[in-house]
Amino acid sequence: MGALAAILVSSAQHAAALTTRAGINGSVLNFSDGEALQAIAAVTQHRPPLIVLERFFAVTPRGAALINRIKADASLANIEIRVLEHDSDYSRVIPRRRPVAVPAAVSAAVPEAALDTPDAAPPTNEAPPDLGEAALDAEGTRIAPRLPIQAVPS
Repeated sequence: MGALAAILVSSAQHAAALTTRAGINGSVLNFSDGEALQAIAAVTQHRPPLIVLERFFAVTPRGAALINRIKADASLANIEIRVLEHDSDYSRVIPRRRPVAVPAAVSAAVPEAALDTPDAAPPTNEAPPDLGEAALDAEGTRIAPRLPIQAVPS
């Protein structure tokens, strides 16, 4: 199998229409809207250049969580997230935050005397330690645990 061209998250009945609308030429992994956890695992493993989400999935809590998880991972910054609708011309590319450069005026505002103190650590060009990949959410997007509710006799 060659390089993965895209990951598609939609219902099976709309997959072909979305693949055509997105103009994908190459191999595609298709996940249903109930397989968001498997989709994010595939994204982190394969790192395709494009992720296509069906519009009705993208507006659900699971769709929003999937988009936010991809946007939060700096190592996935080169992946384009595109939201399409299967039966109309609706198309949207999800904007990505770019790292903000520190203006020279701000870095020049730190007095050199502050760097000469014994408590100040010398600046280094070392990369921060790798904290590892964020763990996947095995429970979905729910924040609170589910609790059984007992029926109240009337």
